[in-house]
Amino acid sequence: MLGLLFMLCCASCSTLPRMSYEGSNSLWPICTKLRKHEFIDLTHAFATDTPHWKGYPPMRVRDMYEIDKHGFCAQEFTHVGQWGTHCDPPAHFHKGLRTIDQIESEEMLLPLVVIDVHEDVTKNPDYILTSEDIRKWETNHGRIPSGAFVAIRTDWSKR
Repeated sequence: MLGLLFMLCCASCSTLPRMSYEGSNSLWPICTKLRKHEFIDLTHAFATDTPHWKGYPPMRVRDMYEIDKHGFCAQEFTHVGQWGTHCDPPAHFHKGLRTIDQIESEEMLLPLVVIDVHEDVTKNPDYILTSEDIRKWETNHGRIPSGAFVAIRTDWSKR
């Protein structure tokens, strides 16, 4: 599956007024075109019981304000940055490289490659992606584009 990964926080284009945004530098024509495609949300809800690496402390949720008492609701969430669906910035593995806040939003619009190993994971919950999985994907779909965001489908979210 090859598509686009949008890691930008934005409202649906269909809910925003058109006004005078139709200029040559406008994203409206692209937004209109994208609305015609299927979107697959790769994020998953997480909670205090979400499985996580044993080296991380459990996530904590604290109600700060409640509608009945304060007129609005606000919660505080405390968890490790690599909890749930996330991106590992270069600094995650190499000292001195960029952290997630140093990556420009324009750099987060990437070709998406999804390598599907969910059937292997069903048979072996400790399954690890192999170079053979990557070669198989490339045999079926072509070479992974330079600069692509490669995601792995495991279906662990269904457990």
